[in-house]
This record gives sequence, structure tokens and C-alpha cells, in this order.
Amino acid sequence: MRGASVSWTPPADQGASPISGYVVTATAGDGSGVKSVYAYGGDATHQLIQGLKPGVSYTVSVIAQNNNGTGDPSGTITLKPLDIVFPGPPSTLGADLASSTEYPGRPGSTGTAGGMGGGSISGDGKYIVFETQGRGNLMPQDSPYRHPASRYPYVVRKQIDGTDGGSVVASIEPDGNPSYNMYTEPLISRDGNVVAYTGSSYARPGVFRGVVHDITAGTSWTTEDNAQIYGVSDNGQVVLYWKSASGQAANLYRQVKGAAAQKLTNCTGLSGPECALTPPGRGMLSGDGNRVVWSTADSAGKRHSWLYNAPSGTTTEIFPGADVAAPLISGDGQVVVLSYTSPDRLTSCFVIKALSNPPPTAPDCRVSDTSAGRAEPIFLSKDGRALAYRWIAFAGGSPNRTSLRVYYDTTTTHIAGGSPDTWPSTAFITDDNQRLVYSLWRDEDSGGTLSTVPGLWYDFTTDSMSLPVNLGSTTEEKRTPAGRVHPRDLKPFVPHPLKAGEKSTL
Repeated sequence: MRGASVSWTPPADQGASPISGYVVTATAGDGSGVKSVYAYGGDATHQLIQGLKPGVSYTVSVIAQNNNGTGDPSGTITLKPLDIVFPGPPSTLGADLASSTEYPGRPGSTGTAGGMGGGSISGDGKYIVFETQGRGNLMPQDSPYRHPASRYPYVVRKQIDGTDGGSVVASIEPDGNPSYNMYTEPLISRDGNVVAYTGSSYARPGVFRGVVHDITAGTSWTTEDNAQIYGVSDNGQVVLYWKSASGQAANLYRQVKGAAAQKLTNCTGLSGPECALTPPGRGMLSGDGNRVVWSTADSAGKRHSWLYNAPSGTTTEIFPGADVAAPLISGDGQVVVLSYTSPDRLTSCFVIKALSNPPPTAPDCRVSDTSAGRAEPIFLSKDGRALAYRWIAFAGGSPNRTSLRVYYDTTTTHIAGGSPDTWPSTAFITDDNQRLVYSLWRDEDSGGTLSTVPGLWYDFTTDSMSLPVNLGSTTEEKRTPAGRVHPRDLKPFVPHPLKAGEKSTL
């Protein structure tokens, strides 16, 4: 199945009665047929049309409808779907959770949810968080920040089944106003009550820092300036963040609400043995907020992984003597997944081990790097039994293909999203080890330009599960950019450039 995302501007004159919806039609240039889909609601501005043939030119038009009938067709555009194939769901099991609660199945009208903005799911599987715009159909219906012309960004927490309050705006500053802008990848506590993200205020729009909002209490607190949120504890009272000064890589900090920040690393340049290496995914903070893991590389290039334990205030090496890096820790703080290289350099893989176990050896490898591809762990579940990882399949002179996979107990159990033009950005697994939520980035061109793939995708950790009702529509999107970082070649963390949000003139 192939498709296209079509957007339009509502007509200024709606006629004698309000618009009730739009018919989007794609007519094949080769005479093979016509595809039509209905977008419900007069506020619809965005719809997917599926079932198109790759390589065939289609003429697309939009027609508004109200109680009196249909209007004149819009001007037409011509498009040609690409031959993009998912190596797995979401086409059969998955769904886009960032879809309208008012009209289930309608995707986000602004195309900003998920993708490069990320998104996550609460440990209980009840809530998701993502970014949208004030004009979008994913904004809460009763929100005072919802406006048909507003391009201001907001973080929204949505209850997946639409009950118990549905959606609320969660990007709220300590002064009670929404954040001015944000570099999101928002995170959510295990009970879904606390949302943490990186944002700026109206008072200082050019200064970003971590913002932590308690939805029930209606209160927020912030980290120091120039911080980029990277983890939040189960109860939302502890955050992990990166912070850097000009001309140096970032240092890692842990902060408890109401207390001074703790600096965990001491990087003073762009690289060095004290500089933490960039992890492929989230999950460096345990659920209780007391344990933090990271890795460094010494002057000889050997990698070391570290564990900070807050109750004792100590930092110790994880599996001393072993070449291990890119650690992620389970929610219960007992298990880690690491990139491991054997002493003879012949074996490279990821291992999943309890911290109380002896150092890894080659027989501990779960998924090994080969000439065909390599794995990048990006999230370890609460009890360490389920792992989400990227599998990057090498394709010679062709673009690599990246898929999102799940390793459950002793084997890879499921292949989720990713395709030649996209690669999984974030992934999160619920506490029951069954549900998976992830977002995708897209490589626009051979130069490595990245853009968003709209949607926050819901899938499962095994092939035996089925999709519950009341979730979004299914769809397909689009490789990992050439030269994604190999675990053996991790670099010190340098914060991403903060995106400049497009602002309305309201």
C-alpha cells in the first residue's frame, strides 16, 4: 500500500451552512482508477489518501461539502508516489496514536506530532505526549490556546482511549503560561501525570532549559538554563539533562525538584576521557531517579561505562575491564544493555545483563554486528526483559535500511517501523512489556537533511498481539542516513541545534 498526505486551506466563503467535511480525490494518469477519501469536519486541513501505485502520476483535488451539497473542486496538484516499503508494521498491527480524538483515524492536521519532535508513552500505557500546533486538530477542544491561525507549538498529553479528560496542554511554565517554543522530544512519568521537555518562556524566548509540569497539581519547575532534558523519573521529581558551554561537549546533570543540580561528568573540551559519549537512545535514568548510566572512552580508545548511585553519592565502573559503552538501564535499575566488543575485536554486539552479574564475554551476545548489519539499542523496559533496538541493514552502494525491532527475553520477536527513507528516532515500551510507541525521522536527500515523519506509532513487542479499538488509523511512511554512528565510534554528546519555531501573527 502506498499513499500521500494532502493538505489544503479551507475556503473563505463556506456558503449557506458550515462545511461538514472534504472529499479528497486522486485520479491516476495511466487510467488505472480513482481513489477518494473523506475528511470529516469543517476544520480538517490534512488527510492521508492510500492505495496509490508507485511511479504513477496522480492528479489530486479537494471538494468541500455541507448540508446543501458539494462545492467546486479546488485547484489540482500532480504527485507521483515513491516505491517505499516498510519491512514490517505499522501497516498490519500498528496505528498512529497522534490522531484526532474528535474524528478517530484522522491524522494530525499540522504534521508536527511525532517525528523529529518525538513523543513517548506512560509506563501504564494510558497516556502519550507529543508536540502539535495551536491550529491543529490534536489540540484539546476546550483549550484556550486553540486557534485556527495559531502556529505556536504546544506539548499535549493525550489519553489513548480518549476518556477521562482526553487531551490537555502540558507545556506550561512556572508562571502558568505556555512555553514560547520548545525543542521537545517530550517525556512522561510512568503514571502519566508529569511531563518533562526542553522549552523557552515568553519572558526569555531565546533561552532553553528543562521544564517539568505536574498536570494534577497544575505546577511546574525548571532546570538551569541551556539544559536539554534526557530523562525523567517515575514520579516526575528527578530529571536527567545535558548542558554544555560554548566550544565544548555537554556534561551530564541530575536534578531533584527543589534541590541543586548534580554535575555527573567533567568534560572541559570537545572530547576526552571525561566526556560522556552520545547514547543511541533514551533510558539512562532508572525509574526511581537514583541511578544514572553513561560511557566514556580513554586515550587508547577503550570504552568504559559508569553507574552513579544517588543514595551513596558514588560513581563506579560497570563491568571493569570490559569494553562496553552506550549503556541503558531498566526502569527498576537492576539491568543494563550495553554495546560490547570482545578483547580480540572479533565480536561486537549488544548484551543485556544484571548489574550484579560478572562482566560480559562473547557468549553473552544477544544480537551481533555482522557484514549484513548492526544493532543500536534505544530503550530497555522496566524489568529489562524487552528491548527496542534499531537494526541497520547494510546495502552496499544503496541506502541502508533501518527497522525497529524488539528483543524479548531470549530472541527478536517483532519487527516494527522504518524503511529506506526513514529511521526510528525514539521508542518506549510499557511496563507490561507488551506495547511499543515510537517516532520516525526522514532523510530527505543524500546530504543527510533530516525532517519529520508525522505520527506517533503504536505497535507491539510480539507478533501475536492485536490492535485494540479506539486507536488511530494505520498508514505507511517511509533508511537510515548513511553514516549513522556505530556504537564503537560514539562521540561526546553535543546538543542538537534548537529549532526556531514558526510563530503566528496573532
